[in-house]
Amino acid sequence: MKRVAAIDFGSNAIRLTIADVISTGKYKVVEKFRFPVRIGSDVFTNGEIGSSKQDEIYEVFRKFGSHIRYYHSEETEAVATSALRDAKNSAIVIKHIEEVSGIKVRLITGMEEAELISKVLALELPTLSGTTLLVDIGGGSTELIFLKAGVVVKLESFNNGTLRPVKEGEKILADMKSFIQSNIPAGEKITMVGTGGNLRRLGKLRKKFFDAGSSGVIKKNEVIYIYNELKDLTPVQAVAKFDLKLDRAEVITPALKIFSALVEEVDPETIYLPKIGLSDSLLSKLANEV
Repeated sequence: MKRVAAIDFGSNAIRLTIADVISTGKYKVVEKFRFPVRIGSDVFTNGEIGSSKQDEIYEVFRKFGSHIRYYHSEETEAVATSALRDAKNSAIVIKHIEEVSGIKVRLITGMEEAELISKVLALELPTLSGTTLLVDIGGGSTELIFLKAGVVVKLESFNNGTLRPVKEGEKILADMKSFIQSNIPAGEKITMVGTGGNLRRLGKLRKKFFDAGSSGVIKKNEVIYIYNELKDLTPVQAVAKFDLKLDRAEVITPALKIFSALVEEVDPETIYLPKIGLSDSLLSKLANEV
């Protein structure tokens, strides 16, 4: 049995997942670690990662290097997304990460991120038919992926996420709506899928608000209702009222603003909220390389 590790270096958090490969394409998670370092708050404001955030990053990767050695991982795949792509000092940060931890971080494009996520979706929801829109909302970007019977037919990455400046985000949100309208088949009701940490939390909030049995599906009116309940609250108020962690409360409302706008645009027949993310995509990729 081969043990592998996946690192998702996002704009909002850095995640490490350790897993055992059971067979080709299949794995079992052994342990997960998450640190809300929030490099996007530096990059999307100042264009680079400040010294304080760099210190946080290097400390996290030192810990990750220790975890990987402790769990005897044989192979590690570490990728970075929107914020590190945009940072002017990304090359310096990536080089120092390797020096302090031995971990090589690879920058991936928004399009590659979208392709990775779409591949793991096919494993999670193999019965998808007709036209599906996958929406993956991160700290710095949102990926929109159209699938037909589970096969990708169109995808686009937009620099609009939970940590991007609102002024820029409004314009890109309009571009996202235009992209959706130009790719929805005339007269067809489509299925919608939402991924990312904030949308996983949305599923849990659905159970809290509506006493629903499943956090894996949600209705259009439920999405809009939950967004309206959260949008006027401060993060501290959201923590107290809905039992959220502060780092989640700070970013979930911007995520739901994007998602609710897209849900209204699409008017989907069904909305799925599977528990998948970029780390799952990386682990699936590693498991297929056995």
